[in-house]
Amino acid sequence: MDETTLQRRRDNSLAVREILVSMRALSGVQLRRGHAALQTVRKYENSIARGLLTSGFEPITQPDPVRVMLIVLGSDQGMCGALTRHLVERAVARIHRLHAEVRLVVAVGRRTRAQLEAAGHRVDFAHDAPVSVHGVDKIVGTLATHLERELPGGECCRVEVVYNRHVDDPEDQATALRVYPPRPTPATGAPAVVRKSAGYGPLSYEPLQSVLEASLLEWTYAAIYRCALESLTAEHDARLRTTDAAIHTLDDRLDDMRIELNRLRQEGITNELQELFAGSVAQRAPFKGGRGRSSR
Repeated sequence: MDETTLQRRRDNSLAVREILVSMRALSGVQLRRGHAALQTVRKYENSIARGLLTSGFEPITQPDPVRVMLIVLGSDQGMCGALTRHLVERAVARIHRLHAEVRLVVAVGRRTRAQLEAAGHRVDFAHDAPVSVHGVDKIVGTLATHLERELPGGECCRVEVVYNRHVDDPEDQATALRVYPPRPTPATGAPAVVRKSAGYGPLSYEPLQSVLEASLLEWTYAAIYRCALESLTAEHDARLRTTDAAIHTLDDRLDDMRIELNRLRQEGITNELQELFAGSVAQRAPFKGGRGRSSR
């Protein structure tokens, strides 16, 4: 390899390194924002869950579901290792446990949809995955339209989410969560909720069933929001680790190219010095010979 080709490769590697550094910085920012948002969402989700648990609310469910909505929260971006592959494997395993006629698959992320279809599974709805914490609001709002159409009173009576948890082991990140209906809890016979009407009229009593059903849907939205945030956080954490490893490997390669480039430059300088020395010797040899003939 000549010096020009090696210098071109080194320049290209430096450009790739700058891109990786930018990706690592962006993932670090989104990771911190995701952690902060998760703390707030978890508190809100737990508050609703405690209220439902205290009331002992059990939604009316069918023993044989008419249709199950399966939401798969993936990603659109690369450089996050085998995160999407493990997620799709978990989703496929969950689909196999459901009857082919009782499921409605919603895929979030182009890579997720492509891998699900490559595995031979139908995707009913597909949406782009969020790339930032602010984008989670949009995708959750889009998923809420599906839920409002199917729950309650629609054909679906169960909703499950397959997403990536933010844990250290990549093999254990993909998991499934049933967000509607929640796990049954023992009834406690909570009283009705008293609500004061507007103006100066008498007190009105809101039926407890209506309040709890609304709270259940609100918990479902909060749970999906939390799953989307966890999936996004796990994605950026995986990308942070991948870019770190890629930058480390690229730095080692750049060091090797720098050493090789210095060697080639030193070799070129040595060759030039040898040519100059040989040229000077060649110029002096005829001069000495001519001087000797003229003396005789």
